[in-house]
Amino acid sequence: MKSSNLIMLLFFLLSCSDSGNSEKTMSQSDIDRYTGFAIVDTASQIYNINFAGKPVGAQNLTTTCPQGGEVIITGSTGYSQNNGITTVDLILNLKDCKSSRHTTNGIDTIITLTGIMTFKGSFDSSRGYNATTHQSDSLKISGAISVTGFKTATVDETCPFTASINNETVSGYICSRQFSY
Repeated sequence: MKSSNLIMLLFFLLSCSDSGNSEKTMSQSDIDRYTGFAIVDTASQIYNINFAGKPVGAQNLTTTCPQGGEVIITGSTGYSQNNGITTVDLILNLKDCKSSRHTTNGIDTIITLTGIMTFKGSFDSSRGYNATTHQSDSLKISGAISVTGFKTATVDETCPFTASINNETVSGYICSRQFSY
């Protein structure tokens, strides 16, 4: 092979490489962590919009999700005047429930959820106390996760989901894969 042909071949191969793109691919564990965050955040947004500061007791409500879609909420909420603890025992029937979040550290999540998810436990936001769980036997999860310095990751799966919150620590499983933050 002539040297000019070899140089042209090398030039061609180098021009096709992705060497100019400094974005990395997110690991599955990072994708699961951000997805878990987005799911828990969606349930928190639904609670805050519909129940924070409102009368407690039996609940049966059909409403719009934070960014569109529908959620049917049944169950009960409570509040103790003695200790300031809020209790929840809710079932969220999510139908194309959309939610998004932008964080100050460069994480953007856009997620759509369909399925039945429970939200149970107790919390006191003023003291940082939280002992709640979220659980679904089959949750359809779709969306995108953007993190500065990484390629946007897409999520599209239907599987079991669980998350347990112990004060500031969240841990759980998405499709049998463990996550925590």
